[in-house]
Amino acid sequence: MFSGALHYRNDLRAALDEGLLAAESARKVGHTRGEIQAHVVVFMASLELGELDTAHKHTQLGLALTQELGAQRFVSRCLLSEARIALAEGRPADAVRTLKRAMIISRETGIGYVGAAILGTLALAEKDAPERAQALKEGEEILRRGCVSHNYFEFYQDAMEACLDMGDWEGVNYYALALEQSTQKESLPRTDFFIKRGRTLASIGLGIRDDVVIQELQRLRDEAQNIGLKYALPAIESALSAA
Repeated sequence: MFSGALHYRNDLRAALDEGLLAAESARKVGHTRGEIQAHVVVFMASLELGELDTAHKHTQLGLALTQELGAQRFVSRCLLSEARIALAEGRPADAVRTLKRAMIISRETGIGYVGAAILGTLALAEKDAPERAQALKEGEEILRRGCVSHNYFEFYQDAMEACLDMGDWEGVNYYALALEQSTQKESLPRTDFFIKRGRTLASIGLGIRDDVVIQELQRLRDEAQNIGLKYALPAIESALSAA
């Protein structure tokens, strides 16, 4: 789907607009699966743009269509979207409950579709250290066995974020390298941004605050602002304020 490609190019506004157009076009011709996928892209773009009402609306539309179609694996994808909204709204306990429901469905319908992505977000939402570690371990195992490609992007991004939250700077660099290796044949603007963001924030955490690191933080802040990546900004701005 072209709107999905725009998302990975960090062209979020275009991805949102194309996703809306794709959803409407799919609805008109009765292509329910295509419409669900379009709603997922709209959700992803609108969440990162900070437009939570739009993200919630299209998650609910997608979920209603999965029930209409009877496609259970898409339910797990939509529940993952609901959980990410809960996290953005500061409701991690709600996110954990939703993600655990999503994992039950994912195990029943084929864990390779979205299981690793769910586990990455669970590691980010979960506050219990053993549960978080188990989510990261199982997510990596799924990636090693092989799964749908979006899992690699989503799991490693959330795994970096979880490690940043824990102050596990080595973990951040570990997952940044894993994401870099998974995209080395064809890098993507989106993954490149989050790899650099993770490594730079880890450097700050390790006490490396020289001009090179500060300038990179400033560049990442400017890039995020230009893209509209509101989700990625708070940690960068916090690091700059403390530097």
